[in-house]
Amino acid sequence: MRPLLDRFGVEFGEDLITGQWSIDPWPSRMRLPLDLDYVAVRPVPFNGATVVPDWLHGTPENPRVCLTLGTSGRELFAENGISISDVFDMVADLPIELVATLNEAQLAGVESIPDNVRTTDYVPLNLLLPSCSAIIHLGGSGTWAAAVVHGAPQLMVPKSGSEYVDFARYTASRGAGLVIEDEKPTIEAMREGLLRILREPSFQEATTTLRQEMWEIPSPVDIIPELEQRTRSHQGR
Repeated sequence: MRPLLDRFGVEFGEDLITGQWSIDPWPSRMRLPLDLDYVAVRPVPFNGATVVPDWLHGTPENPRVCLTLGTSGRELFAENGISISDVFDMVADLPIELVATLNEAQLAGVESIPDNVRTTDYVPLNLLLPSCSAIIHLGGSGTWAAAVVHGAPQLMVPKSGSEYVDFARYTASRGAGLVIEDEKPTIEAMREGLLRILREPSFQEATTTLRQEMWEIPSPVDIIPELEQRTRSHQGR
């Protein structure tokens, strides 16, 4: 930062890196043990607007499971040795409805789609997840927050060494989901984890607790007065 600071005649200070405070949208238990000033705010998932498809208006006949890979998930799944075809085969004989939010590129190479699998290019998670009994994903922060807010237990397969592992481990530690952290996860482990989440009530109970804790965090609107006060107190510095 020194060249930029010299241009403006500003002395270096730690708050140039950390800020005067940080607005933190994640649970306090996930924070690093640092002596910093935080303003907690509840994440409010919004995944875009769209026309709600007809099949989302009713109650699913079987437990609904969401599979979402995000924008780079196809590559990450491939690196982990798991293909979309593997996942479809994994659930073909299960009494569930798998909703796979995959685009044309992500479905390339899939030869057949089981009768209990519904593929759709895009459905906002804030519309889909309220009807889901579980979600399979990579542990991304936006997907994680949407799953917590809408009460869906999570099966996460994060890429080794990525920040996704932090969200996955935290969720598993709270009993609200499972994480498959093997360097080369197997489709058998995914199936076993999914069946556990669907069959063991403790995962839904822990997810409900996590959701309640999330709702106790102030919303973006609620923290406006505090942000105004903090801004005034720092204006003269």
